[in-house]
Amino acid sequence: MERASGSLPVLRTTLALAAVAMAVFACESIIDASSLQSGICPAGSKACNAECVGLQDPNHRCGDPTECLPCDIPHATSICDHTEACAIGTCSTVTNSLGAAVEIWADCNTNPTDGCEVDLLHDSSNCGSCGNTCMLPHVSEPGCSGGACDILECAAGYLDCDANPRNGCEVQSEGGACPDAG
Repeated sequence: MERASGSLPVLRTTLALAAVAMAVFACESIIDASSLQSGICPAGSKACNAECVGLQDPNHRCGDPTECLPCDIPHATSICDHTEACAIGTCSTVTNSLGAAVEIWADCNTNPTDGCEVDLLHDSSNCGSCGNTCMLPHVSEPGCSGGACDILECAAGYLDCDANPRNGCEVQSEGGACPDAG
């Protein structure tokens, strides 16, 4: 049997192209999200980005069958709760000089949809913790700095002469100047 010159490379190329076409078809069959959503993924999972993912995965919107984006809860790490919904795991923290985690954002209204909505370091109505409203003696405008109450403005006729925010604006003064400590 005599072969035509060059037929072997043509045959190999044809077989290689057929194999690639079959692989592409098989791959398309596997990664078609509509077919994954219609039953190829096992129970307890859903199709996202051509793969089956667990319903307890906050990187794929937990158990929401229509979403595959990550849970995006402001100022928080996300988890999936017992109902397979996105939930707040922990609010954002920093590590203090003693090595302890200190919460800097909090979920004071207990509504997970707006995340950890309160800045505990700067909110004078939630200074350092939820509900801790800064109320200082003779202070017309309290502030919150680093989670501690601070004085932004003294009430008319009062001054903060000792720079101690805990006792507020402690000196009543008609002249607008602190008395000489000397």
